[in-house]
Amino acid sequence: MRFINLVAVVVTATALLASCQDSQNPGTISTTTPNGRTVTITAVNDHSVKVTNCTAADTTVTTQATPGIIQPFNGKIQKTTSATTMTLPSGLEIRLDNTTGAVSFVANGTELLADNAIRTSNGNLSTIALATDSCSSF
Repeated sequence: MRFINLVAVVVTATALLASCQDSQNPGTISTTTPNGRTVTITAVNDHSVKVTNCTAADTTVTTQATPGIIQPFNGKIQKTTSATTMTLPSGLEIRLDNTTGAVSFVANGTELLADNAIRTSNGNLSTIALATDSCSSF
């Protein structure tokens, strides 16, 4: 089951491509990096999130692959000076570094997937770097 949840998070996160909980969208956390990128994490349901990482000049395109919010947010959000953590009811933790915009997906104290928040552009394509430990799958 953990594998399926992680796959949903990865597919959701890769299909889209001051830190606080958004009062208008209670299942949303975000930060703006020193270089002007805004990283926003939105809970889609109890098991998955949508991660958007854009510059002010980027345009977010909604497609059929873009998930809609299908239920109210039932998780928890905890903010420290260095990071904001969203914990979904399924137990999956999503950690957002308040300075760099790096995102980590953590379950049972183990980092399953990490996004270093670095984006490089080549024409219309952006490249992201995802990392996992040697025995994780996604």
